Amino acid sequence: MKAVSLRQEFQEAYRLLQDCNRILIVAHQKPDGDTSGSTLALWHWLRQEGKEPAIFCKDPLSDELYHLPGSAIIQTNPELFDEEWDIIITCDSGDLKYAGVSNLLTSKHEALKIINFDHHASNRFFGTVNLVDINASSTAEVVYRFFEANNII
Repeated sequence: MKAVSLRQEFQEAYRLLQDCNRILIVAHQKPDGDTSGSTLALWHWLRQEGKEPAIFCKDPLSDELYHLPGSAIIQTNPELFDEEWDIIITCDSGDLKYAGVSNLLTSKHEALKIINFDHHASNRFFGTVNLVDINASSTAEVVYRFFEANNII
């Protein structure tokens, strides 16, 4: 098996996202600043690209995080998973259970690709594309490096 660099994975994720329109971004349950900031940064960029992203989090943001631009668009309604999506992005979750969505992903979602942004050594590499850097300080740093690698910033 040929080793793939993280830079190549960043480019593969970018290519996948260019081919998608409706994108569901998932923040982990009991959201902190890293998962919230990462998902919102991706949401803002995808909107600028003319895409239709949405953010799901099982739990509402704490009052301290509502100052983040766009935080009011984060949805907690699991019915969001009844809609049609082209791809799912997870941020800051080692697996789908920690993301709070393992029970929401049904057979309807089996064909969906997943882009997994994370920095935890415990990550299970569950994505179609895994943007996991255990040397990064945060998932927000991984998202930043994704933007940098694809000349978005």
